[in-house]
Order: sequence, then C-alpha cells, then structure tokens
Amino acid sequence: MGPYSLDFRQKVVTAYKLGKGSIRQLAEQFMLSPATVHSYIKQYRETQELTPKKPGRKRPGKLEAYRDFIVKMVKSHPDWTVRQYREHLLNEQDVYVSLGGICEFLQKEGLTLKKTYQAEKVATEAGQQQRVDYRKRVQDVPQEKLIFIDETAFWVGMIREMARSEKGQKAFDLRPFYKGRKMTLIGAISMRGVVAKKAITGSMKGEDFLDFVANDLVPQINPGDVVVMDNLNIHKMSGVAEMIAEAGATVEYLLPYSPEFNLIEMLWSTVKSLVRIFPTGSMLALEQLIELALMLIGTTTFKNWFTKCCYCTS
Repeated sequence: MGPYSLDFRQKVVTAYKLGKGSIRQLAEQFMLSPATVHSYIKQYRETQELTPKKPGRKRPGKLEAYRDFIVKMVKSHPDWTVRQYREHLLNEQDVYVSLGGICEFLQKEGLTLKKTYQAEKVATEAGQQQRVDYRKRVQDVPQEKLIFIDETAFWVGMIREMARSEKGQKAFDLRPFYKGRKMTLIGAISMRGVVAKKAITGSMKGEDFLDFVANDLVPQINPGDVVVMDNLNIHKMSGVAEMIAEAGATVEYLLPYSPEFNLIEMLWSTVKSLVRIFPTGSMLALEQLIELALMLIGTTTFKNWFTKCCYCTS
C-alpha cells in the first residue's frame, strides 16, 4: 500500500489545528495509528508541508556483499544442498545465515534448482571431436534439405505425469494398465513439416522400419536431401541406405548420446503433451488424437526447432 494522499494528510492536520480532538481521538476518527497522526503533525511543524516522503532505498541483504563468492560457489558445486552452501560460506567467509536466507538469495539471483544429464562419454575429448566433425559435415547443407527420422512410443490411456494438491498432501492417481495397448510412431520431418509417418501396433521391428522407408519416406524425398537418424542398428539394416540413395538422397547418422541434434524429439514432446491432456480409451482414438496434434503444429514451429537445434535458418 502506498502513502496516503496529500489531501488526506491536510485534513488530519487541519482537524488537529482546529482543536477537533486529541491525537488519539483523531487517529480513531481517521482510522490511523496515533504514531501516524503524530508524524503528520511533526512534519508540518518542521517543514510547513505534508508532501509524502519518498520511500528510502531498500536495505541490502546480508549476503549482497558476498554475491560474487556465492555465485562462484554454486557454479563450482551446482549439486550441493542448501545446507552445504551455508557451511561452506561459514567456513570460508565466516558468515552465518539461515537456510531460508540462503534459499531466498539463490532464488533472487535466479540460481534455480534443476539438472540435465548427459552421457559421460560426451564429455571426453573424442566425444567432443565427434560432435565438431558432425557439425562440419552438415553446416553447408541447406536447411530445407535436411530430414530427421525417429520413432517413439505411445500408450492408450496416457495421462499427465504431474498434478497439484494442497501443501503437505500427495496427489494420487491410478496408473493405467498399458499391456497390449502400445503404439509405435515412426516419423520424418523437415522445415516444411511432417514428411512421412507410420503408426505400428506394438513395438517396431526391422521389417516395419524397412517398410516405412520404402513406402512412406522414399516417395517424399528429393535428390540432394540428407536424411538424419539415430545411430541404431535397426536404422543401419541392409537396404535402408540403399533405398534412400536410389532416391538421390544421402544418410547422416547421428553420434551416440546426441538426442539434442535430432529436432524431431521436440515434435514427440509436443504431441505427447497433448495426448496426456486427453487420455484415450482405444487405439483408434489414440491414433486420431495424434493425427490432430500433428495438424495443429504450424510450419513456423518447425523452423523454430531448426534454430533451437542450431540448424540455423536464414
């Protein structure tokens, strides 16, 4: 709540000057505290005006002076607990602060709690060199010539994985029985949208992928296209690269442990988020819902995914 208006302050002081009551009586009349009325009268006596004073600067917190140390500490030990941060701050800087104080400071500085895992091999020198080499191979390929392939699984009755409840209470739900109600969706996308797709009941087998490449993918690709897919054995089956090459395109296999280079992963995430909002009761309903989700994704979204995965568009 901001300060009371100048007009209101003048009414309080004028009433006091006219002898319409004591400070305590005026405080009750104007629904103020006696201290507030007294401050108005004192301000008028000293300055002959009642303009609200500008609020003072907020007093810096105890940890502000140690901001650089704390930020460096969090960057060096991102998975420490709040208690460990407090103990390290006490040992190194002789500063004691409550756990709540540490939490409040970390939140104010935007040092939020999260963690993303990567395979340990990615951090090796050989793994990093493989990623550099891959980028060099695709950097000169026109974005409109890139096609990304992957497959993912859906189940009848998929539900959201998170829910809300009152503080201190768990959010319970019944986990659907998925046995025998699984669907595998194979897809291929480019900057212009979904190039090809194939839904399979159950898990994908080698002949399913060969059939997808021959009957769904190859008729849609053009000479000069580069088909990018994960480095899986089923993707390297005899006949896959040969059929794509006959259509005038080439195959580029992704590095191990590099899903962030395959932007179709974002398509699967988007579709699954919609499927979980509307749990289905049959395989037909699931297939129709997936079809609807794919239709709702516009071309601009696919272009944005290219940019996010560093296949930057002009």
